[in-house]
Amino acid sequence: CLKNLHSRIMPATPYGLNLILKSARSLGVFSKHLESNLPGSIEESGEVFLAENAFGQGRCFYFAGMFGETFLERKIDIYMKILEYIAGEYARVPVVIENVPHLMEVILREQPDKKRLLVHLLNFELQPIDRIIPIVNATVSVECSSPARRVRTLRSKQNLKFTRKGKTVRFVVPLIEEFEVVAVEG
Repeated sequence: CLKNLHSRIMPATPYGLNLILKSARSLGVFSKHLESNLPGSIEESGEVFLAENAFGQGRCFYFAGMFGETFLERKIDIYMKILEYIAGEYARVPVVIENVPHLMEVILREQPDKKRLLVHLLNFELQPIDRIIPIVNATVSVECSSPARRVRTLRSKQNLKFTRKGKTVRFVVPLIEEFEVVAVEG
């Protein structure tokens, strides 16, 4: 994972855990805590910063410190590069939504007995608002396990035009107020 980085030594978080690895392997270690922003040299602490464990077909990455808090506070570039690499290499992205000006929560529910996939789209705001700001013409691309015959909205009761490329079905939802559920039926 860290093969493209210049060093296995990562900037230390304020607090970390001293890990004893059994089946996992170390991908990087913390630096020793720095006394100054202009250190003469950066030394390895020997404490694991990032561990990787594989089990069956699964893989787990464990950051042994206050990784998120430290990144938000100090904006450490190498932390972002590590996250981008792990997400790009190992995370599966079953749904992509375009043309959405703010946050949207997406929940996928497969119903194999009915040969359909339900795509729950929740219009989401982080701050208090007087009314929901509707989303217009959200383009959705979603992976489906079976070929789609029909795509329709359940709340607004509309049949949607769709295209299929491989396992991906692509369609446009004309309007999402508070929420919409789209059924991709096989």
